[in-house]
Amino acid sequence: MINFKLKQPAYYDKARMTGNLSASIRNYGTQSQKIALSGGKSRFNIDMNYERYRTDGYLRNGAADIDTMAASLGYVLPSDGHIRLTATWSDLMRKIPSANDPKRPDYDSSYPVVLESDVSYRWRNPADHSGRDYDGHSIRVDFKQPSGWGDWNVGHIIPTRVNITTGMVLTIPLRHQLRFLRGSG
Repeated sequence: MINFKLKQPAYYDKARMTGNLSASIRNYGTQSQKIALSGGKSRFNIDMNYERYRTDGYLRNGAADIDTMAASLGYVLPSDGHIRLTATWSDLMRKIPSANDPKRPDYDSSYPVVLESDVSYRWRNPADHSGRDYDGHSIRVDFKQPSGWGDWNVGHIIPTRVNITTGMVLTIPLRHQLRFLRGSG
């Protein structure tokens, strides 16, 4: 799971944009690339993050292919509060490692030993290619207003899924959050 933490919107005296780019390559075909951009002008803010992660996997049937992106537009209110719109997108394919037990006829010595007794029944057969393949999208609007009693925070999350075949966007019911945090101001 990849969790991007976006910064709270801030006031910028001058227009500014900063970024970070990183890449890594490791054993078992594992590679990761990340890019992050952040900045703003006056009361307006923008944050964008993207990560691509791929691996052949250390364990038999342990491959993963994950793309995650998050973008946020924010506005600093004159009262030092803020309003922000954040969108996230992820596409995840992760295989579930299967048994690789020397006692089994399908044992492959090029992978580490994973005893059949240590693996859930449904993931014991490497030919099943057990795994997860899904995507997730969400849109969030949040508002923060400082007060003498603490900060008022309101957030709305609208999870969505896109049907690849039809291109239709399906919206799952809106979830509301209302929090009053005493003394957090």
